[in-house]
Amino acid sequence: MCKIPDLMVCQEEYEKLKSVVDRFEKPTPQSDEDDDDIGLFVSFPFFPKGPPGTGKTFIGVKIVKTLLRNVPLTPIVICCLTNHALDQFLEHILKFTKKVVRLGHQSESNLIPPHVLENLAMACKMGCNTFSHKMATKDLKKSLNIMQILAPHLLEDVQQKYRSLLRRINSAILIVEEAAQVLESHIIASLLPSTQHLILIGDHKQLRAIPANYELSEVYNLKISMFERLFDNLERLSSKVCATLTTQHRMKPCIADLLKQELLYKDLESAESVYKYEDIVGVNSSVFFINHCYAENEMSTSTSCTNEYEAETIASLAKYFCMQSYTENQITILATYSAQVLLIQKYLAENRLEIKVTTVDNYQGEKRMRSC
Repeated sequence: MCKIPDLMVCQEEYEKLKSVVDRFEKPTPQSDEDDDDIGLFVSFPFFPKGPPGTGKTFIGVKIVKTLLRNVPLTPIVICCLTNHALDQFLEHILKFTKKVVRLGHQSESNLIPPHVLENLAMACKMGCNTFSHKMATKDLKKSLNIMQILAPHLLEDVQQKYRSLLRRINSAILIVEEAAQVLESHIIASLLPSTQHLILIGDHKQLRAIPANYELSEVYNLKISMFERLFDNLERLSSKVCATLTTQHRMKPCIADLLKQELLYKDLESAESVYKYEDIVGVNSSVFFINHCYAENEMSTSTSCTNEYEAETIASLAKYFCMQSYTENQITILATYSAQVLLIQKYLAENRLEIKVTTVDNYQGEKRMRSC
């Protein structure tokens, strides 16, 4: 049974929490004092929430660092909605600890393979000395030690499902990143008998959870995640229990201003650092919209759509930016449909350009110099 803390926080405790939030609104909260204060986030019913670029992942990593230092004997389970988000989170954690085991081998990060469960199990069977030289590293040995302590039985059969492993390690802490996009039933199913502390990080004003069935989503409101429900309920009980990060450190102010709306992020502010971004070479504005009359082409075999005019225009614009001395890895192209991504990639290939093209959903949390 999970331990549910008291939801009432006295005025003195709230003011202390609020001062910590204000400190973390600064551009570079990297001091040891910050590490100590971040413990407050995991001591009370507190939900980190905020617009893009306000540091939700940064605070999540700080929470993990503090927990490892103050509760060192219990493993921490971290869940993310996508493999890419998990890779990014773990890359930050690897900066202060190598005792990491990643479940699932669909990682695209170059830093994660020595910590993937399947690789650790193979190393145990074959021996670190005879295994690939890339795997026989200090990182592998440290992860291997923690793996042998937590789940030696699983090294004999990697094909066993992870639920058995998670039950055996008796983790008391579960952290969910982008929790607003995770169905409440999935979070409940992730809770273990040993779970004592559930930490949800997210922002339900960006993307909501998406049930597979439309009726379940709209009629029965399963699109409302546990994060959104708890956050809204706690705000109604006492707004002092919840806090929202309001200072963004990612976008140019002219882009962030588009989000400052009454029903979205009316209190959003920009850090001093984003005012120092250079203007984009070759265009009059950092933000502009193109209006056209060319209709989309609906795919008969799927719900995805394409637009030839937009794909060709975007590929030409990307080529133009490359002619302004920008490199290909400084440019990213986002599309709302996966079919449009493929079409844009086709036009880029015709121009011999290797530029990252992805969907908006898959690009959350990343940042590059220019996005089309």
